[in-house]
Amino acid sequence: MLAELPLGDARLLGLGMVFTALLIPVLGCSKSGSTNTVPNFSTDATSGQVSTNSSPTSAAPQAPDTRTARQFPLKSTAHDAGWRYQNRPEGHKLADLLPPAGSNSPVVDQIGSAPTNESLIQSAGIRKLVGRHVVIYTDLATDPAVDQLPLVFDQAVLQWAEYFAVDPQATSEWQVVGHVISDKEKFLSTALLPRDLPPFLHGYQRGHRFWVYDQPSAYYRRHLLLHEGTHAFMRRFLGSAGPPWYMEGIAELLGTHRWVDDRLTIACMPRHREEVPYWGRIKVVRDQVKQNRAQTLSTIMIQERDAFLRVDAYGWSWAAATFLDGHPRYRDRFRKLDAVVEDPQFSKIVRDRFADDWDQLTEEWQLFVMNLDYGYDLAREAIVFAANRSSHELEDPVTLRTDRGWQSSGLRLEAGVEYVVSATGRYVVADESEPWWCEPNGVTIRYHQGRPLGMLLYAIRPNERRAGMTALARPGEIGMRRIITPRHAGTLFLRINDSPAELADNEGSVTVQITRR
Repeated sequence: MLAELPLGDARLLGLGMVFTALLIPVLGCSKSGSTNTVPNFSTDATSGQVSTNSSPTSAAPQAPDTRTARQFPLKSTAHDAGWRYQNRPEGHKLADLLPPAGSNSPVVDQIGSAPTNESLIQSAGIRKLVGRHVVIYTDLATDPAVDQLPLVFDQAVLQWAEYFAVDPQATSEWQVVGHVISDKEKFLSTALLPRDLPPFLHGYQRGHRFWVYDQPSAYYRRHLLLHEGTHAFMRRFLGSAGPPWYMEGIAELLGTHRWVDDRLTIACMPRHREEVPYWGRIKVVRDQVKQNRAQTLSTIMIQERDAFLRVDAYGWSWAAATFLDGHPRYRDRFRKLDAVVEDPQFSKIVRDRFADDWDQLTEEWQLFVMNLDYGYDLAREAIVFAANRSSHELEDPVTLRTDRGWQSSGLRLEAGVEYVVSATGRYVVADESEPWWCEPNGVTIRYHQGRPLGMLLYAIRPNERRAGMTALARPGEIGMRRIITPRHAGTLFLRINDSPAELADNEGSVTVQITRR
């Protein structure tokens, strides 16, 4: 998964990014009846990780500017947010758009020379798979999941070009050489695996070549192929892949895919674990959150190259790229970062682009990693902020959508004042063979994070920024009616109790009335 970077690239020297970040809570999401408790948190200034105590627990040659005007946002649905190729003619498959591949397809020799001793290669039990954009040498036996890898790669090139706004015509003659390896010695003996490559976990990319060790699932094998292919594409057509967190995060994002009926969709949020066997990125994040080792965005962005000799660095970089790419408020700014990957001031550019709403971004990141699960719906779970109104403007009721996460009521409540919050409405919180109808007290047939599914929850978000965990991570219960007395002034936020992965099948709304007692 590592791409070779120039030793002199200043972006590898820590980036120098200094963000004022809120602390990350370390609790996961559960559909069981257990109740989350919230410990006190402190930040280890050395590691940047969160602890519950005070102890510390390359640049490729410059490519011509072939990018075209962007056409974002990309087509997707909120619940099935994968990248879709937009310019496909009606009724055509992606494969129909690819130039025909043949056994004599040339290998574009960008850096170094392609292997030429085909007889030695064949005698070692290594065969050659040829696509339009990739030639793959592998010692794996013939199998559809292996033999389709060139088709997977060729479809990815079209989608990479669209994602990075590169003119597809500029990629028409581009081809790389890949190696999918079961027996390392075979590739060493045939010089297909250079002995000067540094240690790598699962995959590595250099110039127009990449190497991938075989994996226990066809999905993860394809993922690594796409991951290393993303590195090669960025270096060739963008001139660089950026600093380590961005380079690896983008490769992880665009490598996470679906392959159904010989059609590829990249940049997918996996819907369930069985869809991505042996991938494990969500598990990495959730496990480290439970171990009080959750990462802030700031610490992710200053990861050094050597950090990616560990799987957890890939998990956190995937999470950061997925969050920023999938969130409707941050997506456009994040997707434009590829235009500055060669800039030595990359870190400053990132800081500047997100400076105005960094506090909100960090708050939403906390909720993302706390509740990360397969199928997490970033678009629906995005916090709805609203202009504040005085607590004296309580005459009008608030209408709350049940298919969204936290939503601001716009009402600023005063500290020490008693308020009566009452709710009415009937809505659907699940649709499993038949709709599950619910009222603000929730349904006790199923619980989420220790409370009835669909129950109306509240939180009071302080008007001034506070260090530590967001108040939205410590919700209280409203149900049909409750009297609340804020300990501090703040804005009233509301939502129903449901998983961020299961908002899409909710229907209806809740009417909430707030009055002074």
